[in-house]
Amino acid sequence: MTIAVCLAALLIAPIASHADEWEQVPSGGDESGEAAAPSGGGVDVVAVSNFLTEMRAIKGDTGKPCEVVATYANLAATFRDQGVSEQHQQQEIDGNFERSAADHHIPNQWIRPIQAVFQREVIYAYGHPAMSVEQVKSHWTGICESQRSSE
Repeated sequence: MTIAVCLAALLIAPIASHADEWEQVPSGGDESGEAAAPSGGGVDVVAVSNFLTEMRAIKGDTGKPCEVVATYANLAATFRDQGVSEQHQQQEIDGNFERSAADHHIPNQWIRPIQAVFQREVIYAYGHPAMSVEQVKSHWTGICESQRSSE
């Protein structure tokens, strides 16, 4: 699990280094700040479920996989609010993920499940611009904890 957290940090570093270079992107959401109705929940649940399955298979469910899920959801929404484009975040995931995983000897069977969760979190954060960073994080933490308790 520590490896997954380290991988997340390595993947996030290139995005964070460019965050202050981007102009603020209009939210396009309403000003009430109320959470939008969740969309794509089935795909999100499947991505998290696959991630948890791999974590259990490799580590016997040790560590804290929901913390990894929550950390990246928090960062995806934070970068959204700082004006980093969705496209840029997805490009960073696609361009750096496998290379960073290989450089840090992350097991191959972890790569796709982790990458899928990170990609879904970015899509969700930008699809719900009126949600606060904490609301996005809470959404993903809820999915993860629900999946962990149902298995």
